[in-house]
Amino acid sequence: MILRELGLKEYEARCFTALTRVPQGTAKEVSDIADVPRTRVYDAVDQLQSYGLVDIQHSTPQRFRAIPVEEAVTLLRNQFDDRFDTLRDALTDLEPVGEEGLETGANVWSTTGEGAITNRAIGFVDSAEEEIVLVLDGGGEKVTSDRLLDRLRAATDRGVTVYIGALSTATHEEVGAAVPDGRVFESGLEWLQPQSDAEDERIGRLLLVDRNKLLLSSLGSHSSEESAIWSDSVGNGLTVIGRRLLAAGLDREREDLDIAENDAAETESATEPTGTKPTGTEPTRADTSGGTGGAEDPGEYEATDGTDGTERTGTGEE
Repeated sequence: MILRELGLKEYEARCFTALTRVPQGTAKEVSDIADVPRTRVYDAVDQLQSYGLVDIQHSTPQRFRAIPVEEAVTLLRNQFDDRFDTLRDALTDLEPVGEEGLETGANVWSTTGEGAITNRAIGFVDSAEEEIVLVLDGGGEKVTSDRLLDRLRAATDRGVTVYIGALSTATHEEVGAAVPDGRVFESGLEWLQPQSDAEDERIGRLLLVDRNKLLLSSLGSHSSEESAIWSDSVGNGLTVIGRRLLAAGLDREREDLDIAENDAAETESATEPTGTKPTGTEPTRADTSGGTGGAEDPGEYEATDGTDGTERTGTGEE
């Protein structure tokens, strides 16, 4: 029961639940609904009153009522927010032990579970200053969360360049729609995925931030659980290999993207209407001396049309 996870004891949770089902009730009525011994109802209700969740009418017999559900939810949330604040302050104030011994070159850590991995990825993305590279699996299921897509979108808004490689057309379209200012490409890293049925795991996502922070996750073919390794420094050989792999792939993809954009620009330019005289075209005076060095006739010239390169002859009176 969720109320027990929020700190209520079993009889307290049962009595409160019973009271939310009736406008008010006596100890006997609550006992019947909650399946709690009558003598224990009084103790449970007294405790609930101390939490602010129940009101007591001192009549004969006593009557009890729960506060409105919305008020109860707000009250419990505020109580737990206060507890979390207290917990954070207490943990922050703890004195570190052997801090100098924690700094080692093997700065590689593992994380399990989609939620925890997404939180780590979001932390990396939010810290990005220049560049984010994310390669996503295309295994048929949703490969990234809306929260991560929102943070990628926020990164592009603050000027960070975001490259997203997709291992499938469907993923390419999904991410392209979610992060319109990102540079989405179909990754050439398909060889990282299983090449036979005998291989049990496939790459889930690869994240490289500012070519320094790296996260690599994998998914089991027969399990939806995601596991990852990550590092926020470059001192480990495994992360160096991962960084160079993604960086090299990114450089190739960047060239392909730039070429595609240039081709698109040239195509658009070629389809513009012709026939207008280019700005800055200067007419060239024709030599009328027959090649003997005579003076030019100021009233006659040859000019090159800016559209097809053909020459035309005219007079200065045109």
